[in-house]
Amino acid sequence: MRRRSLRMGIVPTCALLLGASLSLWGCGDDGRGRVAGSEAVPAGFALEITATTSHGAQVEALIVPEAGLFRIELLGQATGAEMLITVRTPETQLGYRAQAILEGQPHPLEMAFLESPLTYSGPYDLDDLKWQGNTCTATLTEDEPGADSGSYAARIDGETGIVLWERQEWDAYRGTIEISRRIVPVAQVKLPSPKDVLDYARTDWKHSVVKAQTGSFPVYGLNLPGLALHTLQVGEEDEVTWLGYATEANPGKIAAELFEYSEVEAAEWPKESEEWHATWSDDHQVPASGRQFAQEGRSIYIRVYLWALEELGVSVADVDEALVEMDRISADALTGGGEPPHLRFDGPMPLPTWANFAETLPLKLMRRVMRAAD
Repeated sequence: MRRRSLRMGIVPTCALLLGASLSLWGCGDDGRGRVAGSEAVPAGFALEITATTSHGAQVEALIVPEAGLFRIELLGQATGAEMLITVRTPETQLGYRAQAILEGQPHPLEMAFLESPLTYSGPYDLDDLKWQGNTCTATLTEDEPGADSGSYAARIDGETGIVLWERQEWDAYRGTIEISRRIVPVAQVKLPSPKDVLDYARTDWKHSVVKAQTGSFPVYGLNLPGLALHTLQVGEEDEVTWLGYATEANPGKIAAELFEYSEVEAAEWPKESEEWHATWSDDHQVPASGRQFAQEGRSIYIRVYLWALEELGVSVADVDEALVEMDRISADALTGGGEPPHLRFDGPMPLPTWANFAETLPLKLMRRVMRAAD
């Protein structure tokens, strides 16, 4: 973030006129010199962070700087694209998203500090920054031509300089983000561990399987050798249910998808042919074969990617024969012994688009990750 001086015409003799108290700010600077991040947490202490948004999301995080640990968790309802929990250690970082565990090299500790325009540089300017004691207000301006501005307010800890409370307020579409932080003794917190992610993933995976097998409507899947269930998102009876499959040789790559709708919901979507026909992935990059048909009062659309048919050595007729109600498949067969997919990466743990904890992660970090992925 570019530092900007106060537009107040302070004369060089300000320290003589106003006394030693202004030396905390620096004569003529904007006061941010006394602001610090997680590096200012004293030894033996941790930083608890809570973020809420006007769209109803809540995020909780914990940083233990001296141990190089953090945990971030998204509470409440979330989209399938969101990351639900992540834990960082000095050696690795795990996250759970779209019913798969992602593991890679750790991101910086500032990731769990969450977005803080006053603390860390980012794609913002803080214009008209004004201080009154340990609180400040400013206008947020993004470093993009034509971008809308927002309002900002914050309060820092007088001893450490850590931002204990801050609020960004944008237009109705972006809404507001309010973040509070609390310095607490390490002895009072549960230290983050990769096991947190593994336990969360197993519990969520088991819940999804039980819901698919015991719900109020039949959920259909594919029982085809070589295919492994990758994603299982069971909606309510009038919502879309989505199953994604990968091959055992390519566990992180979607090989086949099955979308299931109620008849009412299906009527709102374009009708596809009941015969197998050429189609594409949603981004129109990967060729596939698909068909849509009715089954026991439900509408089912299957899309199988051509590379997967070739890899498995099967035909679309084999896919038809593999269709079965989920309650006829054992839970172990569905989930590989109860374990969700665990995808390991050589580089930093991936943060795919929208896996940003309800848009509370530092924008600079997200943009850097997206650039690296391009």
